[in-house]
Amino acid sequence: MKLFNANEIAAMGAVVWDDCLSQWNPKKTDVYTHFVGVISTGKSFKAVKRHHNAGVYKFEVLDSFSTKGEAIDMLELNFS
Repeated sequence: MKLFNANEIAAMGAVVWDDCLSQWNPKKTDVYTHFVGVISTGKSFKAVKRHHNAGVYKFEVLDSFSTKGEAIDMLELNFS
């Protein structure tokens, strides 16, 4: 998994959607919070997830899609 810093993500494109999604884990009975977003590169839409590591935020590019809706649907399906 490659992680990018905020400046690297900003260089890839503009944020066109962001949200905080929660997911209940029935095996551990706790709630996970995922900070996710979609950026537009002009040619595709990239779904991203934010990671918090030792006080620093890093971003993972999960996948690329042809529409913003497809990227949002994937994020909602996997993280809510």
